[in-house]
Amino acid sequence: MGARPANAMLALKHGKSLAESVADVKYFVLQSKTKIDPVTDLGKLLILLGGMLLLAGLGMVLAGRAGLPLGRLPGDFVYRGKNTTFYFPLATSIVVSVVLSVLMYVVGRIRR
Repeated sequence: MGARPANAMLALKHGKSLAESVADVKYFVLQSKTKIDPVTDLGKLLILLGGMLLLAGLGMVLAGRAGLPLGRLPGDFVYRGKNTTFYFPLATSIVVSVVLSVLMYVVGRIRR
């Protein structure tokens, strides 16, 4: 066959035109949508984000008690002036990024 897109060939295979197939998909999508309550969805999102912050905080507390030097690694910059302190945890950010990347990779491989 020529350079027809895959969805056009699928529609022709079932004896429908592409326009009829698109209309069917639009009808199905409109029929399957449920009522969305933005306040409820926002509340669920805030609960999820709060739970994630709680877990991150617990992880930091446990890391501090375990003696891990997160925040005090070589490469974490601290500037203390007379009235200001500037803290830039570069090395800690890199370590946390690598650990989370490996964790997400493993979780992704397990879910397959």
